Amino acid sequence: MAVPVSDNPKRQSQSDRRRARANRRGMLPAIVAGVADTAVLSAVNPDAHANAWNLIWWLSPAAFVLWVMLAGAAGFRRADEYQQRVQLESMAAGFLVAMLVALVFLLLAAAQIHTSTAGPWVFAGGAVAWGGTLTFKSLRTR
Repeated sequence: MAVPVSDNPKRQSQSDRRRARANRRGMLPAIVAGVADTAVLSAVNPDAHANAWNLIWWLSPAAFVLWVMLAGAAGFRRADEYQQRVQLESMAAGFLVAMLVALVFLLLAAAQIHTSTAGPWVFAGGAVAWGGTLTFKSLRTR
C-alpha cells in the first residue's frame, strides 16, 4: 500500500543541505568580519585624513562586501534553476527597496534636509529586503 505523497513532510535532499552548508561557509565569515570591522570603525572613528593607513582602514569593509559578492556568485552557480530564480527575484526586491530609499534621501537632500547617513540606510534597506524576500520565498517552498 502506497503512502500518499501529500502526507509526506517536505524535506531537503542531501545535496540541498550540502549546498546550503557550502553557501554558509562561504558567506558567514565575510559577513561577521565585515560587521565587526564596521563596528570597530564606528567606535574608533579614525581620522581618514591623518595618514594612508586610516584611509585603507575606512575602505576595508569594501573587501568584505566583495568577499560576500564572490561567495554569492559561487552559491548562485551551485544552485539549481528554481533556486536561481528565487535568488534573482530576491535581488530584484532588494534593488527596488534600495532605489526607493535612495530616492527618499535624494528628495530630502533636495529639500535641504541634512542626509549625511544616506549610504548605510540604502545599503541596509536593500540587504534586508533581499534577505527577507529570500527567506520568505525559501521557507514557503519547503
